[in-house]
Amino acid sequence: MIAVELDNGFFSGGGSAGAIRNVRMDQNPGATRGIHARKFHKTVIAWNALTQRDIGQVFEVTPLQGRAPHAGDWLELRVQLQGKPLPGATVSLGENGPPAKTDANGHAKIQTARGTNHVQVIFRQPVQGNAQITERSYEALFSFAVH
Repeated sequence: MIAVELDNGFFSGGGSAGAIRNVRMDQNPGATRGIHARKFHKTVIAWNALTQRDIGQVFEVTPLQGRAPHAGDWLELRVQLQGKPLPGATVSLGENGPPAKTDANGHAKIQTARGTNHVQVIFRQPVQGNAQITERSYEALFSFAVH
């Protein structure tokens, strides 16, 4: 497996600040919205028992099976934020796949397709009382091949 974490930085805008800029709200006069964006990726090269183990990413997508799915199989995934199950995250196969929401245990199912599958998970966390941001953005991409 290959895993990557990326701090995509701060973005702000709205109000009199106009277009979104790559700075915190306190550095963008008139901004009404500020985001801190972080991205997390995992790519499975070979499926095995270790594939279904968490690796400690802040925002993590983990399959609940240690074998490669076949085209059309349903794959159950667990989504966690800071090591805890995350209910309400949006899960889809790619950007245009039908969206699903994680349940109270952070679980969701997606139906796999032949070829390279990219499971996209997005969660936005509102932040109050912070001069730099109004939300945290977490995005994860979990990729694997299906035959």
